[in-house]
Amino acid sequence: MKQVKTRLRKSPKAPDLLTEYGRLCLQNGDIWSARAAFRKANAHAPGVVEFLNNLAVVELKTGRPDLALLLIVDSRNRSPRDAGSVKVHYEALMALGRSTQARAILEKAKSDGLNTAEVDLDLAETFVAEGHFAQAGEIYKRLMAASVPSAGAFWGMAQVPKQDFLPTWWNALQTLIDDPRTPRSQLLRLLKARAILNDRRGQFDASIQDHSMSNRLQYQNSAPNTFGYPALDAVLAQQTVTPRSSGVETDRPIFVIGMPRSGTTLVEQILASHPDIHGAGELIFFRMQAQRERTKVLGKRDTQGIAQAYLGLLSTHHSTAMHVVDKMPSNFENIWLIRACFPNARIIHCRRDPIATCTSLFTNPMGGAHRYLSDLKTLGQKYVWYEELMQVWANRYPGSIYDIHYEELIANPEEQVRGLLSHLNLDWDDRCLHFWQTERPVQTPSRADVARPIHTEGLSKWRRYEPFLADLVAALEMHN
Repeated sequence: MKQVKTRLRKSPKAPDLLTEYGRLCLQNGDIWSARAAFRKANAHAPGVVEFLNNLAVVELKTGRPDLALLLIVDSRNRSPRDAGSVKVHYEALMALGRSTQARAILEKAKSDGLNTAEVDLDLAETFVAEGHFAQAGEIYKRLMAASVPSAGAFWGMAQVPKQDFLPTWWNALQTLIDDPRTPRSQLLRLLKARAILNDRRGQFDASIQDHSMSNRLQYQNSAPNTFGYPALDAVLAQQTVTPRSSGVETDRPIFVIGMPRSGTTLVEQILASHPDIHGAGELIFFRMQAQRERTKVLGKRDTQGIAQAYLGLLSTHHSTAMHVVDKMPSNFENIWLIRACFPNARIIHCRRDPIATCTSLFTNPMGGAHRYLSDLKTLGQKYVWYEELMQVWANRYPGSIYDIHYEELIANPEEQVRGLLSHLNLDWDDRCLHFWQTERPVQTPSRADVARPIHTEGLSKWRRYEPFLADLVAALEMHN
């Protein structure tokens, strides 16, 4: 890094050096410095496919799929068959909720000769997002039967509802798990697949062991007590001393927050069934902006700039909807910034039984951002921190956060939905009660759940793991 910086001081406009520096920044986790370097490289050498692709990737990482899409379309217009741009194009479209367009991109790539397991797995994901599980299952079956079976196919097939997992697939799964040559990145997915299948078989002790091993592998490099959240006093010290008028006075965004697996997907699906609301899914925009701005004192220009960029992103998702839902659960950490940018923001807080929430989190496939899933004790500590932080926000912004309880929503859906729509100043619409009939892509583990009417299966599902939850319960009881 030092050598590259020295060379850059001598040649600050050299695109290759800027690109090398940007890649090193990415390796070190400095996304914003990487973006600055890649933007400079593009400015000094416009139209170069490699540089366009690099910047598109980093714009995706900063929560701007709208900008990434513009860049990658430019790149592909210049080099239509560039294999490196296909994945970025697919990811940008999926991040914008355009699964049908993403599938067309992948099918075109296959017809052009890019016929890889990775492309097929992405193709299956477009079907899963739309609830077309049978089509996804056919792709997974083919990849599991290949001469070199795909770990991602086993992981995907295990999550397809109402699909039998044949003994030959089970044997192949076991072989891959037992093979010491299987890379860790694949092993953690294979273990998660076996955990889900053991759950279906009623072998809950084997299931929780595999979940534990998979989570430990995925998050084992996380240092203790540094799971992406600071101490409460550090949160409160964040400098957002901006007057109410500093942000943008609009109520277009609706934020659905809470711990993951607390009913956020269900609430978004209900809201997105209303004709005045578009569901944008889980946007990482405010997570990334919060990381960037955490050490700054934000003034009017800062908050309005962030707000306008966010509104531009929402318009790319849907240009005319009265409201757009951002259901990134972890935005409960970023309410300080959301309120600074949007003083009139409607914030819906999803709550669910703590043990049910945590057990569902631990036993479902989650992304790399959930480092607190390394073990049940750490998960319990994270939940306690979340509860305490939500109390801080409730005290700081009284009346601005609307709580909706998963158990009450399941028991009395019409009453709860009427209350929710009333809070949002929206008229009643029967389609909100028939949310499973709303066709839209959903890219969370709850895809199958929101494709059918409300059910009670999730209320007591955690009890099958009750004998194995002592560490979780102990951590939660410390809070009580």
